[in-house]
Amino acid sequence: MGRTPLIMLALCGASLAAAQKPAKQAPAEAPPSKGPPPASIDVKRPLSKLRADSLLKRDAPMPVLTDVRGDVEKRRDQELVRHYSRMAELDVIAAVAAAEGDDALGERVESVRRKERRRFLALMRQLHELARGQVSVGQAP
Repeated sequence: MGRTPLIMLALCGASLAAAQKPAKQAPAEAPPSKGPPPASIDVKRPLSKLRADSLLKRDAPMPVLTDVRGDVEKRRDQELVRHYSRMAELDVIAAVAAAEGDDALGERVESVRRKERRRFLALMRQLHELARGQVSVGQAP
């Protein structure tokens, strides 16, 4: 048999047992009210009563953060995304080639992987040198 009938039996048995239990009776009297909630919970202080130099701006949206990274960091992040997306695409192509038994395509994928890895490492090395200030001014990064 399998586990599925046992699971279904357990689920049906649990719902049947819950349906057969008598419902609890509601209390005859409602508990006494404790009064209105404290003012600090629900009531907001009017913004007009805030000091002019207050840092509290309750209803104002959060400011958009500016990107303070330099060009090298931005290029590095773009290259990381480009490299890993290319490698992921090559992984998918290699998996399809392996499933179909296409050895020529598998070898071609490995060749492209090596080229992409070399390109990525050379560019990362160049960006690292550029960040450290070791690249001459006229040289393209």
